[in-house]
Amino acid sequence: MVNLGSLFVLKHFFGVWYLASSIVAFVASFFVSFTLQRTWTFEHWTTNGLVRHSSLYLIVAIANTFLNTIIVFVLVEYLQVWYLAAQLVAGLCIAVMSFFIYRKIFV
Repeated sequence: MVNLGSLFVLKHFFGVWYLASSIVAFVASFFVSFTLQRTWTFEHWTTNGLVRHSSLYLIVAIANTFLNTIIVFVLVEYLQVWYLAAQLVAGLCIAVMSFFIYRKIFV
């Protein structure tokens, strides 16, 4: 929701190019995503391993930002998909793939 909400606000209300909006939204959702993945999904409530977890998570998030941008660009520019629908598809693909990667990081 943070990702799609940020994308919509930046694009619709501020007129920021959809691809730039997508990148900013993806990065903005990093902090919410990291906190929820670490505490809620994988139940790490202590600070043990926080630096390691956050560093690895950031590396994966940066890679995901590039992947997200490529997917959104291809869907919008070549397949004429609406930018929000393209972001939803990209986000779902990345979320599924990332879950398995993050499961390795937080274990």
